[in-house]
Amino acid sequence: MTATANNPVTEPLAAIFRLNDGFITRALDGLSEDDVRRRPSDRSNSIFWLLGHVVHTRGSIVRILGGDFRTGWGDTFRRGAVHMDPKDYPSLASIEQTRVAAMQELLARLTSASAEQLGKPAAGPPLPNVETVGDQITFLTFHESYHVGQMAFVRKMLGHASVAG
Repeated sequence: MTATANNPVTEPLAAIFRLNDGFITRALDGLSEDDVRRRPSDRSNSIFWLLGHVVHTRGSIVRILGGDFRTGWGDTFRRGAVHMDPKDYPSLASIEQTRVAAMQELLARLTSASAEQLGKPAAGPPLPNVETVGDQITFLTFHESYHVGQMAFVRKMLGHASVAG
């Protein structure tokens, strides 16, 4: 799905989300379930957890923009969540299905976001330099890009080809 609105705030954000989604697909390409779930150290996250976190956050952005997208995972992938037994997580296939649905809803919401909506005060935990909903979404776009970069880095640490270049 492509955002077609000529909104100078949301159009570049939608482009970044589409780019990130392609990098996520490449980060997962050719990895086994064990690879995806492997943590490079006990102080880092697996690609699996990072993917769940990204999808969880996309759902949050949809809700910020007035939708009611829920992953059904609760706080499983929330920042600071304690690592659980692997059997207690949703399946990778479930996360991937939810990623597709979240992406579609996110792009639809970005496309239809109004200047008035984006100018409203941001809600939720305070974030650096964030005052409006537009600022909040921009920050969360950066946040996703940071985690997509981590996925690419973990992939390389596991001995697999890079996602770009």
